[in-house]
Amino acid sequence: CSYLIKNPNAKTATLMKYINGPDFPTGGQIITPTEEIEQIYETGRGSIKLRASYKIENKEIIINEVPNDTSTSNLLMQIGDMINNKKLPLVEDIRDEGDKNEPIRLVIVPQKKTDPHKVMEHLFATTELEKNIKVNMNMICLDKRPHVLGLKDILSEWLVFRRDVVTRRFQALLE
Repeated sequence: CSYLIKNPNAKTATLMKYINGPDFPTGGQIITPTEEIEQIYETGRGSIKLRASYKIENKEIIINEVPNDTSTSNLLMQIGDMINNKKLPLVEDIRDEGDKNEPIRLVIVPQKKTDPHKVMEHLFATTELEKNIKVNMNMICLDKRPHVLGLKDILSEWLVFRRDVVTRRFQALLE
């Protein structure tokens, strides 16, 4: 917002140096290319592809972030069913080791001599470990009507609102 105040004609690409992508409460990796995110920020509509984050520890796959609106219990059931139905021969076991310090911690044990990254590629394609999140940047503007706005317009609208609020606050103090 500070940059936009000083540079009111700033382009979306320049604003993306300060706001480079959305942030989701359950984490995950945004794998949508930057150009597509810029287009979403221009138009206010689009779709972002979000993928679970994982690491490899002692040849086990540790999933510590999942896409937004993905339940770890549903993932456990989904992957467990695939293992039981012999549709996932690459995986030996899955367990939930989440606790209050680390709420999301799914451990996937691949079969011996199986590449964990290949297991994850398969799981991304067949489970909710990767999903598309629809983006609709709809907001009620100062004219009290809903509009779909791009990033620059949203920030500009908010700056006008804040300027009005601060002006009214100081006017009330002066009175």
